[in-house]
Amino acid sequence: RGVKARRSDFINAFIYHVSGKADPENVDKHIEWAKKGGFKYMTINIGNICKETGSWGLEGDYDFNERYPRGKEDLKAMLAKIKASGIHPGLHFYHSHIGMKSRYVTPVADPRLNKTRRFTLAKPLDDSTNVTEITVFEPTEGVTMFPACRVLQFGGELIAYESYTKEPPYRFLGVKRGAHDTRVTSHPRGEVGGILDVSEYGTPMSCYVDQNTDLQDEIAAKIAKIYDCGFEFMYNDGSEGASAPYGIHVANAQYRVWKKLAEKPLFMEGA
Repeated sequence: RGVKARRSDFINAFIYHVSGKADPENVDKHIEWAKKGGFKYMTINIGNICKETGSWGLEGDYDFNERYPRGKEDLKAMLAKIKASGIHPGLHFYHSHIGMKSRYVTPVADPRLNKTRRFTLAKPLDDSTNVTEITVFEPTEGVTMFPACRVLQFGGELIAYESYTKEPPYRFLGVKRGAHDTRVTSHPRGEVGGILDVSEYGTPMSCYVDQNTDLQDEIAAKIAKIYDCGFEFMYNDGSEGASAPYGIHVANAQYRVWKKLAEKPLFMEGA
């Protein structure tokens, strides 16, 4: 909100960030601690509200977890209690991340997941799991070799690799089909795929949205349904994971979330 936000009485207020569990059963304790510390804001991670595994394994699905049996109604009641105490609740989320165990990845990987490099099959692939190499037309020099990020996507299948050849015919070696529990299928010569943009943070549990598709809008709509239950500000975490060109997509990905909100936030944070 620009000037209005910068002139707000709360501009220099501190934020109480809930990194552990927050739910209708323990929110009173969080409110008690926040008030003792004089905090005016409270951020709640979306992983406290939605089903999650690992760090970000289910990002993108955004299904309410068992601590919110009534879904939106439980969340609305909890946020109303926080606001009644004089504290502004905010939502912390990872808008550009897609969990590697989410429905967007397994059993059929969504074509709108970002690729860091594009490759075209020079030879067809059948649906055999005995395939140990993949031949492509494009030079392979410089492809990622970080262990958890050695993942190709062709169609809806993810394929792991161990190494590659630097001279033609360009090949990925040590191939393992159906990575991340994706369905093994055949792929024709000429099919275009590429290296999946897997996050390197911590134990890689997520990949990134291709910002040139409508997937970010689809994810933003899910986030907005949760935010509009009564949150008042938001933290766009993981913004640095947006696809190139970064000068456009880092800010635009945040804006695509902002546009979906029924009530515009007091302020936003993000990379």
